[in-house]
Amino acid sequence: MSEGAAFSVVGGGDTVAASKEPLVSQGFVKILPEFTFEDAPAPDLVVFPGGSSDRLTNDPKAMAWASKSMGSAEVTLTVCTGAFVPAKAGLLDGLDVTTYYGAIEGLKKEAPNARVP
Repeated sequence: MSEGAAFSVVGGGDTVAASKEPLVSQGFVKILPEFTFEDAPAPDLVVFPGGSSDRLTNDPKAMAWASKSMGSAEVTLTVCTGAFVPAKAGLLDGLDVTTYYGAIEGLKKEAPNARVP
């Protein structure tokens, strides 16, 4: 790690899913998960990308893993509608948060105690 760096991602890009079966995201991005919810190590950094985040937030098994991971991770990062994951877990209370402009009203409803523009 370079001097002054907050952290270093080693072996980054590990993905977690319900199974290790290949996935296709956004119709063209191929993903081969390295871990399942059952065998994934505790992450230091967890990232929830945007897209169809409701597929995760509507899956109790996925949300259990997400909530546990966000609770123990050093950093949780969301991109776009990925903000709905910590919102559903109740982890955005008191924070300044945002999402894709077309999803702002939905995020205000999902995280009523967060500050959403």
